[in-house]
Amino acid sequence: AGLEPSRLLRATTLGVATSRPTLQLTTALAVLADLRHARAHGFAVDSDLHLLFLLTPRPPPIQTVDQFWQRFQRIFDGLPAGLRRVGTLVGISAERLRHWAHHPPPFGGGGAEAERYRRFFAALVLLDVIEEKKVATVASEYGQ
Repeated sequence: AGLEPSRLLRATTLGVATSRPTLQLTTALAVLADLRHARAHGFAVDSDLHLLFLLTPRPPPIQTVDQFWQRFQRIFDGLPAGLRRVGTLVGISAERLRHWAHHPPPFGGGGAEAERYRRFFAALVLLDVIEEKKVATVASEYGQ
């Protein structure tokens, strides 16, 4: 006994986006929140950084920043205005970085806020990689 065509269930766009890459529901909702935030507050298109941030997995694939918050602060402070603007748009604060440079959150901890900073750090690494900087240069810049 099949359902009538008018009664077939169809997945929402979020449902399809969640099931195809097998995202957990909480992760999918967080990605959706990021996309809605970008839509409401602006999306920076003058570089690939904003898109890279949105595409960086949760949690980010690298935890290097946990050992190098002071370096992250220095990198952020030295970013060109356009890249710093992306940081501001996604919720990165120079003041918070200064605080964490001296009083870091627990390794791998710190909740959603620290995860956002780790993802931004990972996006900066990815930006340098897609801009074809030498691997040794990227590794040296970001702490390896």
